[in-house]
Amino acid sequence: LFTYPTLMSADILLYHSTAVPVGYDQTQHTELTNDIGRWFNKRFGEYFFPVKPVFTETPKIMSLLEPMKKMSKSLGEGHVIELADEPGVIAQKLKKAVTATEGGSHSPGAENLLGLLKIFGNKKVYTQFAQAEKDGSIRYGDLKSELAKSIGNHFADFRQRRDELMRGHDEVAEILAAGMEKAKMVAESTMEEVREMVGIR
Repeated sequence: LFTYPTLMSADILLYHSTAVPVGYDQTQHTELTNDIGRWFNKRFGEYFFPVKPVFTETPKIMSLLEPMKKMSKSLGEGHVIELADEPGVIAQKLKKAVTATEGGSHSPGAENLLGLLKIFGNKKVYTQFAQAEKDGSIRYGDLKSELAKSIGNHFADFRQRRDELMRGHDEVAEILAAGMEKAKMVAESTMEEVREMVGIR
């Protein structure tokens, strides 16, 4: 509760970030980051830039089984769709997803699935399902099948590339090592300058 938001702020400020992609639930973390940056600037001189949260078109996806809660692995395997889930796994998870007993009832679960279809599915197909939900003629089994197919197809290239990387540990190690060196250079420079400004060097 106390250390994670501060650690996140440190990670942002350490690399002089000015924009951070987050979900709505992490907006307060960026606000804390700005509070810390402003406090430092006021006391030791202008150094850190203001940070803006960057939201995607859909910054919050809800749980498949408890659609009033944010989709999160901490809730359990059945609540989330992993990026690397195989199409069969996605279909099984969606079969158990909460919807409504009938269309037209504005169920959070149904709205969640329709929102996912809007992101990953064909625009025309989404429009048809959205209209069917509105007039009460929707068949949720069909919606879940279409959504499973759409999500599975969307991440097909990702799954293939992930499998390649999982088989090529040397390539992954090289990428991580290069990233670490790049980050280390920036972090060390920031810490050196901050220590000098604070007066502990």
